[in-house]
Amino acid sequence: MQIEKIILAKRPVGEPTFDNFKLEFFNCPEIKSGEILVKVKWLSLDPYMRGRMDNVRSYASPVEIGEAMEGECIGEIIVSKNERFAVSELVIGKFGWVSHAISNGHGLRKLKRTNIPEQTALGVLGMPGMTAYFGLFEVCKPIPGDTVVVSAASGAVGQLVGQLAKLSNCKVVGIAGNKKKCEYLINELNFDHVINYKEQNVYKEIKKSCPEGVNIYFDNVGGKIADDVISNIAPFARIGVCGVISQYNLT
Repeated sequence: MQIEKIILAKRPVGEPTFDNFKLEFFNCPEIKSGEILVKVKWLSLDPYMRGRMDNVRSYASPVEIGEAMEGECIGEIIVSKNERFAVSELVIGKFGWVSHAISNGHGLRKLKRTNIPEQTALGVLGMPGMTAYFGLFEVCKPIPGDTVVVSAASGAVGQLVGQLAKLSNCKVVGIAGNKKKCEYLINELNFDHVINYKEQNVYKEIKKSCPEGVNIYFDNVGGKIADDVISNIAPFARIGVCGVISQYNLT
C-alpha cells in the first residue's frame, strides 16, 4: 500500500501557493509490535499552520523543509499490533497532511462513535471549541451585561466566543475583514454589532458602539486592531490573548 503525504517544499513569502508544497508517495512499511496503522479521515486546516511554515522562533517549532505539514486529524485504525487499540476505532492525533499514519499510540485520543458528526471533534468540540470556551470563561470571566469585543470574529475560535458570550447575556461586538463575514456575524450568529476593519475606523467604531467602554476583549490578531480596542477599554476589564504574540502597554 502506498502512503501519500504533502510536504513543505519551500517556505512561502506572503500567501502560500501550490509551489510551496509537494505531493509524495512512499510504500507503507511493515507494522511492528506496539504500532497501529491509521487511515486519515478528517484534517483540520487552521491559521496556525501558516506560522509553522516560517523558520522563525515561536511557541512551537516550524515545519522543516521536506517534512509533512503539521495538522490534527481524525483517523480510523485499519491495522493494530497494539493491545490498547482495536481495528475500526477512531483516534485523534497530529498525523499531519497524510493519507495514512503509523503510530505507537503515544499522544492519541480515542473518539467514540455517536450520532454527533465525528468531524466536530476537530471544530466546535475540539481545539477551537475548547480554546473559545476556556479562554472566555476561565480567563475573561464574563458577567451578564458586559460588552465583549472579539477580533477575527468569523474565525473558528472567534465565532464561538461570540456565541458563548451571547449565551452569557453579554453585548457582543465582532471585528472582521469583509462584508460577507460581517453579514454572517449579524444575520446568523446574532452579534449585536460588527466592524469591518478594512473599511471602517476601528477606534472610532468601538468608541461609538461601546460608549461605556469594553469590558472584555478577546484578541485573536494583535497589532493596531488590539491597540484600537484597548484604547477604549473599561476599568477592571479582562483581555484574553489567543494565538498571537503581542506587546501591550496598559499604562
